[in-house]
Amino acid sequence: DGSLRNEMIVRAYASPTATHFTLYEDDGSTTAYQTGQVRTTELSQQQTGQGAQVTIAAAQGDYTGAPTDRSNVVMLVIENADQIKQVTLNGVDLDQFQNQTAWESAPSGWYFAGTNLIIVKSEKMPVSTEKVFEFK
Repeated sequence: DGSLRNEMIVRAYASPTATHFTLYEDDGSTTAYQTGQVRTTELSQQQTGQGAQVTIAAAQGDYTGAPTDRSNVVMLVIENADQIKQVTLNGVDLDQFQNQTAWESAPSGWYFAGTNLIIVKSEKMPVSTEKVFEFK
């Protein structure tokens, strides 16, 4: 439909084995990536004894039209998700909501979305800032 969405949506599967992935972005319409006009962002996860951590590293690089800030949505698949009682972003508690409708109307927060799934979002933040989501 031609609309643009600039939020980053990450679906992570909690595992005791640390994993990471590098996301590559470009303008999506030219070959400027061939001359280095790309942005990379490392995404990682690790399940801990009491929960999990998902990290969206500071973005590296640039391209024409790249967003300088965006909201972030993390969909964490984790066994016993209903036992998670606290989610923080860079050490700051996020509000818990009882359902998706309440969550959608808030700028940030989290909710238990059903069997083994927690969904959290941040307000818009600079892409140059690391985001560490802790699920406890």
